[in-house]
Amino acid sequence: EKECGRVEENCKLGCGMKLTRDELKIHVTDNCVQRVVTCKHCEKNFKFRQLTEHLDVCPKVEVSCELKCGRSIVREDVTQHVDQECVEKVVECPFVEYKCEVKIKRKYVNKYLEEKETKHLGLKLA
Repeated sequence: EKECGRVEENCKLGCGMKLTRDELKIHVTDNCVQRVVTCKHCEKNFKFRQLTEHLDVCPKVEVSCELKCGRSIVREDVTQHVDQECVEKVVECPFVEYKCEVKIKRKYVNKYLEEKETKHLGLKLA
């Protein structure tokens, strides 16, 4: 009876499933929620049942920019992207030190500076 593949046993990974020995061979490697899997993004190991939750916070998963600029960035770089590169980020005018209080999306800064060159020159000379 020990060699019979039809004898039911509990899953050795502790998920609570009771299957035949033949079914258990496949179950522990492919189907068990307690099996260990590797995140394809960060290469850390997790129990399969934890993987979905991990993917929601994994620093190496690509996500869309929160400001909807159209870029995809790995989660750990989102803050840097928004602060330093994102064209949709509202930034202060480069002449803020000369009392220009305009806040404008980064993608419009160059055009704004061209259009307001005289204004800024006046602020700089004041």
